[in-house]
Amino acid sequence: MAVKLGDRARDSASGFAGIVTGVAQYLGARSRALLQPQCRPGGDFVKPRWFDEDRLIAIDEDAAREAIRPTVYSASRVDGALAKREHWNTRLGLFVRSYGTDKLAKALGVHPRTVRYWVSGKVSPQPQLARRLIEIARERGVELTAEDIARRP
Repeated sequence: MAVKLGDRARDSASGFAGIVTGVAQYLGARSRALLQPQCRPGGDFVKPRWFDEDRLIAIDEDAAREAIRPTVYSASRVDGALAKREHWNTRLGLFVRSYGTDKLAKALGVHPRTVRYWVSGKVSPQPQLARRLIEIARERGVELTAEDIARRP
């Protein structure tokens, strides 16, 4: 194996680079590795991609140790975009992260950015959306209250 889990690697053909977050080995076929690139500026998530392992060049061994810290990160799609924010530690933020920002936005008929604004406290959801958000959380066994989702100063 040219690369291992946690290494930063680059595809020699396309130049796509990221941390190896998955490896699949096959009988009688090439092994493949999943590269998870960094988020785009502004926190937009970039989808990981699979590559034949023999096309990958290791850039930095065990780069994941530096990339993964015991800090809570926001995710526009972990859903996964990662940006440090205290508000993602709130009950609402933790629920949105576990449910998925994009999935929740789709269920509520709003843009994912709107959901992130709710979590950040920039705005509060309209009453009917707040009620539906509480219902969705309850369906998943999470108790959210109106206070949990109300705008915070």
